Amino acid sequence: MGLMKKKNKLIFEPISREESDRLHHLANEQFQNAKSLLKKFNVNEFLKSIHISKKYPNFNYEFDDIEKLIGRACGIDEQFGQIYGGFYCEEHSNRRVKLYTEDFLKDGSIFSKLDKSLEFIPIAYIIGYGEQEYEAVEIIVGYLYSTRFKFSFFTYYQVGLDEIGFFIFAKKISSPKKNISKILKKIFFQSKKKWFGFENTLNSVDWGKYVILNKDLKWNSFELKKTFKSVLDKRKFFKKIHLEEQGDPKDYYNLPIYFLRQKNFLLIYNLKVESNGGFNRTPKFIKSKLKKPSIVLKV
Repeated sequence: MGLMKKKNKLIFEPISREESDRLHHLANEQFQNAKSLLKKFNVNEFLKSIHISKKYPNFNYEFDDIEKLIGRACGIDEQFGQIYGGFYCEEHSNRRVKLYTEDFLKDGSIFSKLDKSLEFIPIAYIIGYGEQEYEAVEIIVGYLYSTRFKFSFFTYYQVGLDEIGFFIFAKKISSPKKNISKILKKIFFQSKKKWFGFENTLNSVDWGKYVILNKDLKWNSFELKKTFKSVLDKRKFFKKIHLEEQGDPKDYYNLPIYFLRQKNFLLIYNLKVESNGGFNRTPKFIKSKLKKPSIVLKV
């Protein structure tokens, strides 16, 4: 049946056998060519289609999914299929083809793989926990720019306890030609309160366990204290009211920060805990990877 709109009403019309066969052929052709779809990526179309999320997402997400933008820039006809979780998924069937791993999207390396003019700089990586240690919350703030475009974008990626991730473009700026590190840190400081879940995650000692920053941006202690002042104030408040009744160690509420080079920013690739299917981000495992904090902000 075909679908048409008439006087604000949807009307179904029958589709001929020839039209049905044609659509089936096109759907099958797109599926068969799925592995080569990313090679057709049109960077100009992708950059022009980016819009900034005016309202940061809540549990009723309202934004164009990043994978839909990638799919459209690759010429994917969405009536036949779309990209989801790194797979090309055929519409109305269980057939799918893996195009990339979700980690490529998480650490931003997918962009340079799509087009060499795109570059992604990770800024901050937050790891926190729910009631169970394997229930990890991950937040990555980054910066995307292209040598072909005069504008660049701050990005925000979050994976919740339900393992559902979302990626949004949080801010658009004119691409700086110099002092990039200084500008990125300045905007990061100015905008972090707007980013859904960022400070809320860090305010709780359990939820905001690890803060990882891009070492290549050359942070100093003054910048860090200024950037995380509200977080430290909140932790100081919790320390005051909970220390005696819970018996927590005095340094429990401090905020340890780790510096990692950009190429080592994402700690673990494609590791699952087989017993429960969750990401292997337990505090013990992460601590073994990070070793000693680069700096500790005390409360």
